[in-house]
Amino acid sequence: MNTQELHYLLALQKVPNVGEITAKKLLKYCKNPEAIFKEKNAALLKIPGIGHQTVTAIKDAKNLKLAERELQYINDNKINYWYYQNEDYPKKLQHCIDSPIL
Repeated sequence: MNTQELHYLLALQKVPNVGEITAKKLLKYCKNPEAIFKEKNAALLKIPGIGHQTVTAIKDAKNLKLAERELQYINDNKINYWYYQNEDYPKKLQHCIDSPIL
């Protein structure tokens, strides 16, 4: 995973009222984390379970700024992370519907 993808995944985790299940749903429909933030509002609203409040929260630029700070912290402290779609993600978590995306 590249730095840009990680940045958008961290931002997705910062969106209020978007938990792991909703985040996975958004990733499924939009294919990658960056696309979620760049998708048009109308397209996001067509995703089952995604309403106006969620779309407004996704489009809030503060999520990307918060993610930028967290990304810097991860890099500065050489923190390892695992993405739920990668092979090295913990096996016991792979079967949990609400497992963390990171």
